Amino acid sequence: MESITIETDLSRGQINKFKCLFKSMKIHNGRAYLPILEMHGVLLTNSRQSAANIVKAHDRIIKPHQEGEYLRPSGVYVLLESLCDENPAKSLGYRASLAFITAELANNPELARSNQIAAAVIGRSATNTIAIVKRNALRCALSHVEFNSKVKCDIHHIEGKSEQPNLVDETSNLIPLTDAIHKEYHTWVSVNKKAITRQTLKEFAKRHDYNAKLTA
Repeated sequence: MESITIETDLSRGQINKFKCLFKSMKIHNGRAYLPILEMHGVLLTNSRQSAANIVKAHDRIIKPHQEGEYLRPSGVYVLLESLCDENPAKSLGYRASLAFITAELANNPELARSNQIAAAVIGRSATNTIAIVKRNALRCALSHVEFNSKVKCDIHHIEGKSEQPNLVDETSNLIPLTDAIHKEYHTWVSVNKKAITRQTLKEFAKRHDYNAKLTA
């Protein structure tokens, strides 16, 4: 894997603050968590307290990304973009911070290893869940045709793996389809340039006169 290199006009002092941020960063299950206490470099402030005040003032938009005293990178991105809009004079600096964080996370070997481990765990879980659903499946969820030696069962992710990767191993997101209908559905989705979602599946079922209960 090639490293990402960036050039910024951040001062040496700001860079040192970033080093403290990354040194205090936590990595768990393939996710990075950045300490709010060390955000003064990212937010271009002279003190930790000033940075904490900025974070607190934007509590509403970053709350979904906050884990105790830490922010996931997505929360930092949201905050920095908001600050760019609020203070255009500092927008170049904020975007430099954004680029610096992105490059650091992309180059972090520990995060890469953690991602690989987390992906493997999720992959095994998804495989096991699919096997259980398939073993217990008697009929196609759309056509209600019984599975047998001639009618093969495929397990479909209602919300696609790309659209909702967090649901990849959720039983409630899996339904049994005949292999023919499964292929037909994915072809229809591709031709019509649609996302793989519950709503799309409902539309497909309606258009093909399948009497399926696909509750939200």
